[in-house]
Amino acid sequence: MGEVDVPNVALTMNKTDFDRDGQAWVAVEARMHKLLASWVRRLARDVEVPPPSSAIKVAEQVRRLLSQALRLSDRQDLFAGFAPARPSSKPREAPELPLEPQEPVMTDHEPRTPPPSPPDAPPDARKRGFGIIALRPLDPRVRSMTVLEDGVRTVVINSRYPLFLERRGDVWYQLETAAREICKSAEANSVAEYEKRVTDLNALFHTFPTEPMVLHLSGFEMDVGQWKPRIFFIRNTTALLPSGAYVVGNQFDCSEEITQPYYFGADSGNVIRGKVTFPQYFSFRQGYSLGTFNTIDAALRLSMDTLVQGGLQPVPTTLTDLADRMKFQIHGYGAYFAAFYTPFEQYVGGGADVVTAAWP
Repeated sequence: MGEVDVPNVALTMNKTDFDRDGQAWVAVEARMHKLLASWVRRLARDVEVPPPSSAIKVAEQVRRLLSQALRLSDRQDLFAGFAPARPSSKPREAPELPLEPQEPVMTDHEPRTPPPSPPDAPPDARKRGFGIIALRPLDPRVRSMTVLEDGVRTVVINSRYPLFLERRGDVWYQLETAAREICKSAEANSVAEYEKRVTDLNALFHTFPTEPMVLHLSGFEMDVGQWKPRIFFIRNTTALLPSGAYVVGNQFDCSEEITQPYYFGADSGNVIRGKVTFPQYFSFRQGYSLGTFNTIDAALRLSMDTLVQGGLQPVPTTLTDLADRMKFQIHGYGAYFAAFYTPFEQYVGGGADVVTAAWP
């Protein structure tokens, strides 16, 4: 951090900025560019530091783990690439999925991306291969993305993402990140199907994560001729301590929250819609250090009410309005971590991606 005194440069009328069209400011700007040019070049080079070699080896291990998991779950299409060779006619027993780092067997002439199948290859042969997991520097606000390169689905894990840097791209982080990308294309039609997937996850890995993992999947489902919201709560946690910290269990659990008796129970889709129509609303959320989260969240809601009552913000009536307020809350919570936590402990912050879906 540094500070620069800029005397004798005119300000704007409301004193919120310098007069950037004035000759004095143009001269200061040119001087600063000249002085800082070498530092900018140095920082730009630092950003492109390659990921650790151990993380690159883990990426291939994770690809194999997910390939085996998808074979066992009969959903190979979720991570389909090109088949590098025709499969053997002999049945293979699926081995237990290892989580200890293993050295990938590669030769100098082995290509990084499998070659495309010939044009006359049958469609089912093109699905037998599996995609690629690549580590690449992206915008630090983006955790990962999925791209199609030469017909092969590639999960790109951002090597500049703060949590990747903190965890040094370990196997659990890459496995969770890649699974999130792959599951974006998955479709589930019922609570039972989601619960079956969670059960399958518990059976696939013999080593269980020791850190809390919480996932919400939400959307709408047609139920007795009416669209009904669904929120699937998947977690490996069993309880909350008085401090707001999670207690980690020894298996994943799944529940559909909308139909819980303390929320909406057996209410139909239309009844639920009436209960959450403006100015009423319903939210189901988790946050890191939940006790702190709830305290800050209450203060942020009061701040938003104050802004509306003061005429500084309109009363929210649309999904876009509500999305803006959600961003306000996320950024406010992130500011707490930015102020009171060290850089690699700032688990919340760095941006807010809010996606909305209208009632069908």
